[in-house]
Amino acid sequence: MTSKGWSRFEGLRTLKRKRLIKVKTNDCELICTPDHKLKMNDDTFKEVKYLNVNEILYNNQIIKEITKINNENYINVYDVVNVEYNN
Repeated sequence: MTSKGWSRFEGLRTLKRKRLIKVKTNDCELICTPDHKLKMNDDTFKEVKYLNVNEILYNNQIIKEITKINNENYINVYDVVNVEYNN
């Protein structure tokens, strides 16, 4: 999903990860890999592992809590492949 809607993509790639990060904002919760990028309020992108509490995402969501999740077992995560417009 982009600011202009959905982009076409060729498929999904399954990855296995033990480390995830949970980001809570004033309105939602996201669990993702540390290298997942989120769009910031200034139109830049930042990897989740570098986020700080009280930073503001592009949709004016304020980051309220960041929690590292270390699982004993690998968890499947998914990455889209060959996204149109490289989004």
